[in-house]
Amino acid sequence: MADPEDIRDRRGMGPRKTRHPRLPDFTEAPDHSALPDAITVPYRPDIAPTVKELLDIAALIERRYDDDEDRYLHSTLARLFDELRCDASDTVEVLQLIAGRTQVLNAPTGTGKTVLVRVLASWFALRGLRITLVVPDVKATLATAWDISADLAFLHEDEHLDRPASCVPLMSRDAGRNAPSSTPHSYREESTLPGEWGKRGARDIDNLAYGCAQNKLLDGAGTYPPGQENCLTLQRGDTFAACPWIPRCDKFAPVYDACDAAVVVTNHHHFIDGTLKIGVNLDGRPTRGLTVREFALRTSHAVIIDEIDQFQSNVVNKCATTIVLHSRRPWTSAPQKFDTDSKQLPIRVESSLLNSVSHVRLMAEFLLLSICHGALHLTIGDDDATRRRSGGSQNAGWRLAHGRDRELIDLLFPGQAIEGQPIPEDLYGRLDSLLPGRYTAPSLGAAGGKAPVGEDPEWDDVRRALEALTAPRGQDFLDLVKLELHGLLTPSIPDPRRRSRAINLLVVRGYLKELDACLGTLRDHVQQLRHSGLSSAHRILEAVHPRAINSILPLGMLGRAITGYRVTGMDDKEKAAELSAQNISGDPHTYVSELGGLVALLTARVERPVIGLSATAYFPQAIREHVHAPVTWWMTDAQARSIVTQSHTLTYGPGHALMGEPIRIAGTHPKGKPEALIELAPASTSKSPKRSRNYEAPTPPRPEPASSLPPTATNSAPTWQSVCPAAKASTTACASPSPPANRTAMPDISRRRTWRGPSRPRSSRTSPPTATSSSPRSPSSPAD
Repeated sequence: MADPEDIRDRRGMGPRKTRHPRLPDFTEAPDHSALPDAITVPYRPDIAPTVKELLDIAALIERRYDDDEDRYLHSTLARLFDELRCDASDTVEVLQLIAGRTQVLNAPTGTGKTVLVRVLASWFALRGLRITLVVPDVKATLATAWDISADLAFLHEDEHLDRPASCVPLMSRDAGRNAPSSTPHSYREESTLPGEWGKRGARDIDNLAYGCAQNKLLDGAGTYPPGQENCLTLQRGDTFAACPWIPRCDKFAPVYDACDAAVVVTNHHHFIDGTLKIGVNLDGRPTRGLTVREFALRTSHAVIIDEIDQFQSNVVNKCATTIVLHSRRPWTSAPQKFDTDSKQLPIRVESSLLNSVSHVRLMAEFLLLSICHGALHLTIGDDDATRRRSGGSQNAGWRLAHGRDRELIDLLFPGQAIEGQPIPEDLYGRLDSLLPGRYTAPSLGAAGGKAPVGEDPEWDDVRRALEALTAPRGQDFLDLVKLELHGLLTPSIPDPRRRSRAINLLVVRGYLKELDACLGTLRDHVQQLRHSGLSSAHRILEAVHPRAINSILPLGMLGRAITGYRVTGMDDKEKAAELSAQNISGDPHTYVSELGGLVALLTARVERPVIGLSATAYFPQAIREHVHAPVTWWMTDAQARSIVTQSHTLTYGPGHALMGEPIRIAGTHPKGKPEALIELAPASTSKSPKRSRNYEAPTPPRPEPASSLPPTATNSAPTWQSVCPAAKASTTACASPSPPANRTAMPDISRRRTWRGPSRPRSSRTSPPTATSSSPRSPSSPAD
C-alpha cells in the first residue's frame, strides 16, 4: 500500500497527484497483514439437517415477531415438507446435502423455498458451519441479509448462540452506485412513501454507500466519479501501490466482514463473474484477484442457489461476448478506439500490437463496406422462399465462417456429398486448402514434398486469387478477383447464377476465416494491456478474453469456441451500418450441473454440497433453464397425467406463399416475424392435443409416487421430449415412460433414474438437446 507522501494515478487520466499526510497512526505503508484473512474450511462429505430440527428452528425464530400474521415460518415450512417428495419415499425426513453434487429442489412458486433457505442459514450458524446463499439480484441480496441478520441476532439474545453470528451481503458497490439516480421515483423522503429502497427502518441502500477519503487530498480540480476511484491504481516512481485507507473504507468493508461471517449472501452475477477487488490472505498466503466463486467454495461448507434456472440463464449470457468490429457511426468500433488509444502506450507495446489491430480493422472494414455497396452478401439464395423468410434482406442473422460449407461443397464438388449424411473429411480438406496460407502455419506440403490430402494442383489459381484479397497491398482487388474466379470456375459450374453464389460464398468464407485468425492473434497480444487503464483495451479484453466460465471449462459442447458475425443497420447503411462479432465459448450447462463437483475441484480443490431451488429447473429442451442435475426433492403442482403433449410440425396454411413449410421464428428476419407469429397462433390452436380416455384418471386425495409430476410442466410448452444426452455416454440412463402412439406423457420422475453427472474421470461433457420446435424468440447469438 502507499506510503504517506506524494503519489500519482497511473491510469493515464492526467497529472493527478495525491498528497497523503502523516498521521499518528499512519507513518508507513501497511503490509499484507492489513488485508482480510480467509480460511478454507475442511471438507465434509455430507451435511444432513433433519426436518424436525428445521421446524424447531423455524418455530424458535418466529418468536421474535409480536404479530401473529408475521409468525408464518413454521406453518409454511411444515406445509412444504408435507408435500415434498424424494426418490426414496413420499416423505422427507432428512435433507441430505452431498458434497460433489448439484442437487435440485423443484417446487412451485410460493410454497416456501425462501423460508427454507432462511431457516437453513440459522441451522448452519447454530452448528458452527458457514454457508453462502446466492440469490437473483441486489434487492434480494439485501432483503435476505436483513432477515437472516435479525434472526441470528435474536438467536444470540435468546442464548441459543454462544457468540454473535453475522450475515453479510457481499456484492459490488460499483453495481449499485447509480441505483438512486436511475430510479428517482423510488428514492423518497416522505414517511408515507418509503420508496423501493426504504421499506425497512434503515435503508437498504445504505449498504451500497461509501465515501472516498482521497477526494480532499487530490491536487487539481474535480474528483473521481463514484466507482472509478484510484483505489488500486496509485504509483510512486516505478512502484505500484494501493490506497492506504482500504482497511477502513466502507467500499471494501463487506470483504472484511464476509471473511468472519457465518452466512454470506451474494447475487447471481457477482457469484458468476465477480472478484473481491482487493487482496486477501488466503490460508496465510497473500493473493490478488480472488473470485467470489472461489471465495464461496473455499470458505463455506455449502452453497445454496435460489432460482437456479435463472442462474444458469445468466451463466449462458456470460459465455457470449460481443464486439463491434466496424461501424459507420464514428468512434463506436473497439478496434478503431484502440488504434487511437494505443498512442498512449510505449512504442515497444504499440509495435507489438500494430499488425494484429491493423489487420482486424482492414478485414472488418473492407467486408462491411463491400456488403454495403452490394459487392458481397452474408446470406444469398435463389428461391423465393428464402427471400421471403429473410424479409428481402441478403445479410440478415448471424453467419459462421464455416456455416455454409455444405452448400459450397455441393457447388464446387457436385455429387460427392450425400444429402443427409456427414460430409467426408477429405472434402473439408479440399475446401480448406483453398484458403490463403499463413506464414507461421505448418507448410501443407512439408511431408516428403508430396501434395497434402485434400490439396489439388488444379485449384492453385483459385487459392492465389483469394490470397490477393487478404493481402491487398494498398489496392482493391475484389472486382478483379471475382472476374478471375468466374473464368476459373466456369468449367466446374456452368450455370452463371450458381457460379455467382459459389464465388460469393468463397470470398465471404475467406474474409470470415481471416477474421477468426486475426481475432485470435489479437486476443493473445492484448493480454499485456490488462493493467494499462485504457478503456478501449478493456473493452477488447472483455470481448476476447475468457470469462469466469471459460477459465474453468474453456471449450463448449462442440469442443471449440464459436464466433459468429452479423451486419445490422442496412436500412440506413450510410449512417448506421455495423459489423459485429460474437464469441461463444465455455460449457454453461456442465458448469451449473458440476458446480459442487468438477467446478469446485478446479476452483477450490475441494468438493462442496450445492443446492439449487427453482420452480422450472426441470424443463427438458428449455435450453437456458433446464438444469442437468438430479432432481433430489420435488413437489407436484399438477394432477397426475392431467397434462399431455403431442408432437406436431406447424406449417403455413392454404393461401400462404410458404404453404406447407414449417413455421420458423428463430432465424427469421425481424420484418417477417410478425407474419410468422400471426400464422403460428391459429396453427398451434388447431393442432392442440385433445384429452383421451386413456389418460383420464380419478382424482385421488394425494397422487401416488408413481404418477407424480414435476412442477415445471405448463400448458404453454408446445412440444418436448424427455432426452438426456448423457444417456449414450453413461451407464445410467435418463428415461421417460413409454407413451401410446403419437403421444408423449409427462415423465414420472419418482420412478425414473436421474442422471447424476458424468462418472469419474469426468471426461464426458453434457449439453441440452437443441430445440427443434418453433419458438417465438428472436435470434440473439450465432447458435440461432
